[in-house]
Amino acid sequence: MKQVALLLFFLMALSGCAATNTTGLNQEENVSPRQAVYYKAILKWQDNIDQKSFQNFDFPQLMSIRNKIANEGWSNSTVEETLEEIRKLTCPTMETNNHWDTPREFVAKNLQGDCKDIAIFLFAMLKKLDYPGQVRIFAVKTQFIDHAMLKVQMPDKSWKVFDTVKKTEHNTQFVYTPIVEFNDREIIFAAI
Repeated sequence: MKQVALLLFFLMALSGCAATNTTGLNQEENVSPRQAVYYKAILKWQDNIDQKSFQNFDFPQLMSIRNKIANEGWSNSTVEETLEEIRKLTCPTMETNNHWDTPREFVAKNLQGDCKDIAIFLFAMLKKLDYPGQVRIFAVKTQFIDHAMLKVQMPDKSWKVFDTVKKTEHNTQFVYTPIVEFNDREIIFAAI
């Protein structure tokens, strides 16, 4: 029964209709201990981010993506293809530090980082490409670890979650429990 409740809550969170707490950058909230860790890290990351962080980096593959968007416009499939193409450029690694890279730091590391660094990079790339929908980094708890993904409001106004690492045929399905969603301006905690 608990798994069914978690699954229903996760599906509601994916659709953007789960009950949430929204907080400004400097407001303290009553949060769980797990959320408190994220809260501090997110605030630090948001302090290090400014709009220049999303504009002051470039790489050759970006031109072909821009041209495709200019020709086709944004559609659900364009978002999916763009994120997959950008994700393929990254090299997932396990990191023991809890530093959340800015987009420039991630590029300087030759696009290598853990799931949170890749999620931040995907987020930044959509901003750089002037994606008009909402985009959030989405932290979830699995049975074994916390994991960062990207949550995107698609052009048809539905919400879709994109994983930051490529799935292999040996991956098992995980039950994700939402912890927090955030962007460069707000923090949205899952109802607890």
